[in-house]
Amino acid sequence: MILAEINSIYSILLLLKVLHYLTLPKVILIYPRLLCFALCFQATPIIPTLTYPTTMKYLLRLLLSLLCVSQSFGQEGTGPNTFWNGNAENGELSNAANWNNGLPDSTTYTIATVTYEPSRAFSDPVLSGSLIIGELRTGKGGVDDAVTITLNAGSSFESTISGVKLGYCLNSDPSDSNGSLVIDGGTHSISGMLAAGLLTGTGNTNNSTGSVVINDGTLEINGGVSVNSGGALYVGQVKSSNSTGNATGAFTMNGGVLNVGGYSYVGHLGNDASGNAIGTFTINDGVANFNNFAPVWTGSGTLNLNGGTLNVVTISENSGDLTINMNGGIIINDRSSINGGNGQSRTGLFKRFIDGASSQGGTVTINVTDGYMEGSTAEVAIANEYTSGLTEKTYGDYTLKYAHNGSGKTAMWATAPATYDVTTAVSPVSSGTVTGAGTYDSGANAIFEATAATGYVFSSWSTGDTDNPLSISVANTLALTATFLQDTSDADSDGLTAYEEFVAGTLPDNEDSDGDTVKDGQEVSIGSDPLEDDTALINYISSLSTSVDPSIIPSGAVSLAANGDNFDLVLSIEESADLTSFDKMDLSSSNVTIDDAEDTVIISIDGSSDKAFFKTVGQ
Repeated sequence: MILAEINSIYSILLLLKVLHYLTLPKVILIYPRLLCFALCFQATPIIPTLTYPTTMKYLLRLLLSLLCVSQSFGQEGTGPNTFWNGNAENGELSNAANWNNGLPDSTTYTIATVTYEPSRAFSDPVLSGSLIIGELRTGKGGVDDAVTITLNAGSSFESTISGVKLGYCLNSDPSDSNGSLVIDGGTHSISGMLAAGLLTGTGNTNNSTGSVVINDGTLEINGGVSVNSGGALYVGQVKSSNSTGNATGAFTMNGGVLNVGGYSYVGHLGNDASGNAIGTFTINDGVANFNNFAPVWTGSGTLNLNGGTLNVVTISENSGDLTINMNGGIIINDRSSINGGNGQSRTGLFKRFIDGASSQGGTVTINVTDGYMEGSTAEVAIANEYTSGLTEKTYGDYTLKYAHNGSGKTAMWATAPATYDVTTAVSPVSSGTVTGAGTYDSGANAIFEATAATGYVFSSWSTGDTDNPLSISVANTLALTATFLQDTSDADSDGLTAYEEFVAGTLPDNEDSDGDTVKDGQEVSIGSDPLEDDTALINYISSLSTSVDPSIIPSGAVSLAANGDNFDLVLSIEESADLTSFDKMDLSSSNVTIDDAEDTVIISIDGSSDKAFFKTVGQ
């Protein structure tokens, strides 16, 4: 009975084992498991010469079956960042977990083909140590999640056989693919090809998306730039016939160095392939070196040159839609290593690009929105090297140029007008304002206008010019100052200049700011406030009598002048009818009486005088 139960358990476990293997997507080739499987089927002991009870034989079968099943199920999907061997889909790699923690710099791991599927892991892997593999696939078709692998500074990655496929999608895959590689540093090598966005198989309706970003470090593909054979870099590639899917690839350099041997393609639609191959290659900084580079191949390609340098031994042409965006940087077709560079200038190629077509019938669109600043160190160095066959084409404010150096190198680059900063100031401070400051292209006409503050007038510019507004053709950096002077005009004839009106706060276009019938200048001269209305006082004085009663307004300074032992106090009286003009009074006239009463001198003026205001003045 016990033996029958053991045999039944064994049969169930064996059935589970077989079902498990049948449901796997690929054949399992892990040797310990094959051995275990084989042991399970042994009807006789492994060593026939040994004999032992039947019970022991069935117990051995049971133990081996349990071991085999545990080996089959125990490692599947365990832990984050599990990698799956391409030939043993469910075999966990011993170094898998280390991708997230960072591999030791001193350790090199050598493994077989690897497919990374996010459905069996929890986060994107990061490599900090060394890893050598045959082939790496990320973002495999059939998995909806995007996958990004990051190579840190100090890491070392090497693909030794088939290379790296980012966003790899077969026609048999049930869904799209999306894979990315980010290089933040380190030195890396791919012996085969690197494909970013790869669609393959007949009748593929999926979409594959792949991208590479190099921020720093060095990446070598297919042996480097000296190798002139073999497929190397594919950015957006469709190899499928009768397909309607899209392969979209992007390669971006923000720094670092890229060395690629063999043939490289952007927007590569293979022979007899259908669908859409869309590729974008962007250089923001760094250096990219190619042996043979096709910016488009039958598909759709975009080349963005925003900085850095693109060196190519051979630039290949084919049909397709090519867009070149020149915003900086330089493309160099370097054939100086071929036949000593003699007769190898390729100006015709760049001319076709600028004219909007390739020799294969494709369309070319060039946009220029920036470039090397004319007169800058970098622009002068380029212009001095590439002087033969110089051709220029204007794109708005920018110029696209190509020329060769006579020794096998041809270059295409864009220039932008030199720009200069112009600043403005005023003197004295707060005496006015100036418009026109800013950044100007070389040779641009700048107009500056000075506006005086109240109480000031414009005088001149620091350039010596007196025109206002002033027009200058900008040729260098400029600091421009407008000088203002005090305004001495008296527009309202009140006895105060415009500047004095500004200081006093009175109205420059009204002679009587406080409206008391006394001009501003008169009030200032007698120490009265020109902004305080004195009408009530004036009316009161006028109303004291039917005739105008004189009022004495002390003014001026009384001084004693030394004359031996004697001192003379000299006084005079000035009279005015309107407080505007004063005349010295003739004290000897008949209407003036002077009496000496003890310590007081009384000057009497009879009522016949037509003057209402009097003041004493010390002489």
